Amino acid sequence: MNTPSFSLSRGILPRTLALTLAVFLGLSVIPGTRTLQAQTRDSLFPRVLIAWSATTRGADSLDQQSFLTALRVTGLRPRIVPAESLATTDLSAVSLLVIPNVSARTLGRAASYRVLKFLRNGLKLVSDGPSPLMRELGIAFGPAERVFRVHDHTRPPAEIRWPDTPGVRVVRGKNPDSATVLYSTSKGRPLALLVRTGNGLGLCFAPLFDPLTGEGFGRFPSLPDLLVRELSVIPPIRRNAADAYFDPGYRESIPPVKLAALWKKWGIRTVHIAAWDSYSTPSYPYRALLKALHEAGILGYAWLEWPYIGKGFWDRHPEWREKNALLQDAHIDFLYLMDLQNPDCMQAASRDLTGLLQEDWDGIDVAEFSITGGVDQALEGPGDASAFTGFTDISRQNFRSQYGFDPLQLFDRGSPRYWKADSAGLGKFYRFRIQTNDRLLRQMMRTLDSLNRSGSRQWELMLTVLDNTPHPEAEQLLATSMSSVIQLVREFGFTLQVEDLASQWVQPPDRYTNLGAHYRNILGSRDFSIDINVVPSHTLDQTVFATEQAIGAELARQWESASVHASRVCFYAENSVYEPDWDFLPFSFASRIEASKRGDTIVVNAPETGIFSNPSLPPRWLLDGRSWPAAGQGFVILPKGAHTLLPDLRPPHGSRALALLDISDELLACSSAGDSLSIDYEAPARCAITLSKPPSHIAVDGIPLTVKAASGNGGAVILAPRGRHRIIVRATD
Repeated sequence: MNTPSFSLSRGILPRTLALTLAVFLGLSVIPGTRTLQAQTRDSLFPRVLIAWSATTRGADSLDQQSFLTALRVTGLRPRIVPAESLATTDLSAVSLLVIPNVSARTLGRAASYRVLKFLRNGLKLVSDGPSPLMRELGIAFGPAERVFRVHDHTRPPAEIRWPDTPGVRVVRGKNPDSATVLYSTSKGRPLALLVRTGNGLGLCFAPLFDPLTGEGFGRFPSLPDLLVRELSVIPPIRRNAADAYFDPGYRESIPPVKLAALWKKWGIRTVHIAAWDSYSTPSYPYRALLKALHEAGILGYAWLEWPYIGKGFWDRHPEWREKNALLQDAHIDFLYLMDLQNPDCMQAASRDLTGLLQEDWDGIDVAEFSITGGVDQALEGPGDASAFTGFTDISRQNFRSQYGFDPLQLFDRGSPRYWKADSAGLGKFYRFRIQTNDRLLRQMMRTLDSLNRSGSRQWELMLTVLDNTPHPEAEQLLATSMSSVIQLVREFGFTLQVEDLASQWVQPPDRYTNLGAHYRNILGSRDFSIDINVVPSHTLDQTVFATEQAIGAELARQWESASVHASRVCFYAENSVYEPDWDFLPFSFASRIEASKRGDTIVVNAPETGIFSNPSLPPRWLLDGRSWPAAGQGFVILPKGAHTLLPDLRPPHGSRALALLDISDELLACSSAGDSLSIDYEAPARCAITLSKPPSHIAVDGIPLTVKAASGNGGAVILAPRGRHRIIVRATD
């Protein structure tokens, strides 16, 4: 960016406003003078270059593509430059220079010296593999050795392993002496160093960064975290966009207020809270958690796993427990399954749920509803009689009256009905279970829909189902008809959330693009969500995956792939995603939002709402030439659409007007007039809106509305109605 220096003259621009403009433009004030000089690098919009070889093939090509992908999913927008241009390119305004090995190998001594000169002056550099540049940095390499396990010194919980056991020339000793070892072999040999040279930092990988995938997770998947945390290359825009599951059993010792603050920092907008702890003694404090969430501008959904009602319900009612084919109580994995075919059981469970739903929930997520239990063990079918359900007295009687035989005969080796000999009989039982599951699910969703309407609730009702597209037999094994689920979604306006089967979790991230395309084709323009299970899933022999669980670039690519077609993405779970990943993911969520500076104007193209964030940002802005009230010190909320932003350096008139500080969903428009604020938004559930002052009057689409404002999130939070609306608020004096 070229920002000319200029002098300040009395009467032209007040000094305080000039200083604000200086900070915004990336200028520095020389102490004791009235002159502004251009800084070499813009901290608001890091300029990132990647030196590119257009003719490379094979591993070198995948390696440089991996760098490019990892930068993109971090929320950075790298510019590709020919490697040969580094000999003449002015790097004084560059924040980060990435030189993949294929380009670094071609650098002569003069070009390497030139890069090092800019490095000493504050440039940040990333490169990999032996090269003249590494040699000039003082890094020497020893002989090659086979590497399988890699120790990541930056994030101990994530063990890295390279199943292809490549031969790698590790760093000889720890050189230069001032370098910090970030990764090492199991024998302690350095594999990656953070090298400080003058005012600059170099991140140097001894082997190729990722010659396997082209996506950045085959060797060192945590590069996005390193860019943000170690190199302090901060993308300019973040987004609060994630849904996440929360099981209180994993966070029993953490107070709700602290949890809400963590989730806000991590860009979580909606938390799906396991509701079965209502049966614990003492019960989880759902009311306190929902209060803390709303005060932080986050929504809370009740997460149900029926027919697992809760362990306490199971303990209290042994007479209503589901039975497997061995006539044992059906305890499968973490599920304690109840017999919802029993009217007394369904009535008692519904009564307890109605009581729980008196709390201030924003939505209900009916997840993996299946009389079989939606877990892997159920997919074993009749081959695992302990996990094959549907054998309570009521279920057997209902089946016998319809098909003329007791389904227990399917597991009697001496019977002609034995399942291995009577595939037609087994097929009848499969159909019976699907019909039963459809009926019970419809009954439950109809009840929830009735509660939502009769109580004037603002719930979003969600149905989370396992996708059976790769394995159609899963419909029989899990007793879940996808066509019936889609019919329910269309009939009642529920939101569908799809989850891929565990057998698919070993696949690369682009599986979510294919999954999303399938359901976009089915649902048309209707919103839907994709659930990503962040759990250990990769086996030791999967060559292209460096970690058992998705982290870093792989996790960001999963998010990117899922969001191509799905309206929203949900993580299972907030506690299983590693904290270093949560720290950079808000930037990944905003990676589709484009923003650049043209002179002193920011040009934005935002397909979804984002937040332009930097502590040095001034509090007042113009959007498309008009005063923009969705801003404050250090941040600007970016509404959907194409816009221009400019700091508002006009002297303020009177006290600070009412401002929009935060919004949980899509901001479409915002304007102020006097003491009132008009906000256009769109939200699938209630919309958490944070105002700079408590409102004295609220109207939605011209109709007065009584909403209590909660103090929190740096202001006053109101929960506005779901849907697409215009809300007008007036501030108290």
